[in-house]
Amino acid sequence: MQRSLTVLLILILTLPLAWAKINPVEQGFQAFQQQQWTEAFEYWVPEADKGNARAQFYISILLEEGFGVDQDEESALTLLILSAEGGFAPAQFRLGTHYQFGRLVEQDMRQAIGWWLQ
Repeated sequence: MQRSLTVLLILILTLPLAWAKINPVEQGFQAFQQQQWTEAFEYWVPEADKGNARAQFYISILLEEGFGVDQDEESALTLLILSAEGGFAPAQFRLGTHYQFGRLVEQDMRQAIGWWLQ
């Protein structure tokens, strides 16, 4: 009985650490913060392919800026739109800003405001 409680307590205390280790989007974000762009990209691609809006957003930044990957503005815009349409608020804001300034898209204040109000 004592051993079972000890094992259960260890599992409960280490579960948050295990989650961080198995969550590829979070692992990619940690790599991104350390400017390990290629590693971040490798964590995020499978998640973006599954429709993860957060991963799509992060990859769009790498592609737009050329961080660790060849710069590809068309793909960056595609992923940014997918992420924004997926409801990821930072993507909606960034897409609105792109419309405001005409970055990657034709300048359109109505579109900008529409994305900011989402």
